[in-house]
Amino acid sequence: FLSGITNTTKRMTPSSGHATLTRFQLAVQNHGAEKPDLRSLARKVGVSPGYLIQLVREGLGSTPVELVWRARVTQAARLLCETGLTISEIAHQTGFPNPYHFSRRFRQQFG
Repeated sequence: FLSGITNTTKRMTPSSGHATLTRFQLAVQNHGAEKPDLRSLARKVGVSPGYLIQLVREGLGSTPVELVWRARVTQAARLLCETGLTISEIAHQTGFPNPYHFSRRFRQQFG
C-alpha cells in the first residue's frame, strides 16, 4: 500500500530540473482543496495553460490536473494511515467533491 505512495512521489519529480516544472510541483502541493483548474495552475506557474500541459506531459508524463488528483490521493492515503479520520472527513479535507469520488480515484491509483 505505502509503496504506491512512494511511486507517485517519484513520478512527481521533474526529470529535467526545469524551473517551471518545479514551480508547478510547488503549486500542486499548495493547491489544497481548491478545484483543480488548469487556468489557475498555469497562472500560479506563470505560463499559458497550453504550454503547461505540454511541459508537464513531456517532463512528468501526465496532465497537470491528473497530477493534482494523484497528489490529493497520496495525501489522503497518508491521512488514512496516520489519523483516525473517517473517509468522508479525509475526502473533504483533500478536496474531493464526495467520498465516492475519493474512493474511485483511490482504487485507480492504488488498486
